[in-house]
Amino acid sequence: MLSGRKSKALWGVWPAIGKLSEVARLSRLDLSGHYDPGGLHRVDFQELHGGDLLVVYEMGLARIDPNGSLCWQQVHDQLTARLDRLDGEVAWFHGEYEQFGFHLVDGRPIVP
Repeated sequence: MLSGRKSKALWGVWPAIGKLSEVARLSRLDLSGHYDPGGLHRVDFQELHGGDLLVVYEMGLARIDPNGSLCWQQVHDQLTARLDRLDGEVAWFHGEYEQFGFHLVDGRPIVP
């Protein structure tokens, strides 16, 4: 998977079959026309059991299957939140005030 630092487009690349296609449009942070202190845009990829890919970015996360289909996408409102750990079927984040998570199967939010 490929994504630019600020791009909403998420691209899948399958070199063995010569395929390149946009697989999702991420709900990215948009600071156009506003003060941008830098460092807020980020994208990380985590491989999940079964070959799916978890895409973690500044405003949320998305799950992509090995064929490049978007399984789900969720957003959150905590810019400073970082992925803490993948624990079984939950992606746990450390937010500014509390820990929160999302079910990996369907993206449902969890607030302990």
